[in-house]
Amino acid sequence: MFMIAVFLLPVQLEIGALEGVLDSRLAPSDLFLAMAIVLAPRSIRTGRRAVDLLPIGLIAILAYGILVALGVEHAVTDHAVVVKFLGAVMLALLGVVTAAYARAGFARRIVRVFLLGIAISGVLAWIDFKLFNFMTIADSKVDSRFAGMLIDPNNAAALFALGSILSWHAGREVFKHRVTHWVVVTFCAVFLGLTYGRGAMLALVLAAVAIAILGRMTTQRFMRLAAIGLLALPVLFMSGIVDGAVEDFNRRPDNVAARGSIATDGVDAFVESAGWGIGLGTYKETYDEVIHNTALWLLVEMSIVGLLFFLAMSLVPVSAATAATAVDRHLAYGLLGGHLTMVIASAGIEAMYQRHWWLVIGLMSLAYMAPSTLAAKKAIEQRPRESSF
Repeated sequence: MFMIAVFLLPVQLEIGALEGVLDSRLAPSDLFLAMAIVLAPRSIRTGRRAVDLLPIGLIAILAYGILVALGVEHAVTDHAVVVKFLGAVMLALLGVVTAAYARAGFARRIVRVFLLGIAISGVLAWIDFKLFNFMTIADSKVDSRFAGMLIDPNNAAALFALGSILSWHAGREVFKHRVTHWVVVTFCAVFLGLTYGRGAMLALVLAAVAIAILGRMTTQRFMRLAAIGLLALPVLFMSGIVDGAVEDFNRRPDNVAARGSIATDGVDAFVESAGWGIGLGTYKETYDEVIHNTALWLLVEMSIVGLLFFLAMSLVPVSAATAATAVDRHLAYGLLGGHLTMVIASAGIEAMYQRHWWLVIGLMSLAYMAPSTLAAKKAIEQRPRESSF
């Protein structure tokens, strides 16, 4: 059941019957995650490392936000309780269960299933987006931008950026067949381009540069990557994809001023709260907007403790990934690249509620496998590979 939940992470469905209850969106992965926990309750076993405590910290921070909302506004909205808090509980459970499976030696299998989920759901969504429009429950909320099956193209862009760098670094290890690896890398990169997500693209580039420096990319690997890029350019120009992309980019509204206004309102509200924060869900209730910056949102609604949690969420997994390089070097760098991509992308979206980020954070716990599990894992990896997925 858990692997089904992982496969369905890139999927969100818009159900009209749920409008006003769950923002009319349903994540099927949450249902299978709940079933996995019921069938295997021992999977909810938290480790003692700092990275294992982040899911617990998430719930604690948002509980503080609810208390502040009750103290300041004397009320808490249904959106804050159902979508924000209970949604965070599911995120925390995803992180805890993923960490338990990673410590048990299943990290590669989880990544393989997750990347296949991105590629397959993306293909189905592209067919719907370009050809048949048969999945009205997964339509993009912006008609001109591809959103996979996540409805919001900015969230989808972050997913595809994470998938691109994770599959690039770890795909050779998690897929037994090299063709599968390159197909998944290509799909993730192409789907990212179709979202026209400028922030996610920038985040991917910066994360890739950071990983290249940390991992000391070889000249041969750099030349291979450069050659792929150079060979792809003529094909893209001749196909008209580049011209179409430029037109779509130019048609996108310049939302810098609007985002700046939202940030200013948020900072003003925080100052007026005398440093306590305004409480979970209060900004959306007051301004009918969300703060498209994760760190700023946490500061405005949950005060300094919220910002400190974001710093911990950004930095602690880096330490865990560094430790994981001794266990599985390529996978560790792929996870670190995905994590850095999300940290940078969080400057333009509320990234903390992206399930794929919590999956990556949970997978960092592979660094803390038991010695016996690690020895068994290495023995399996030394066996000759079969020609399959």
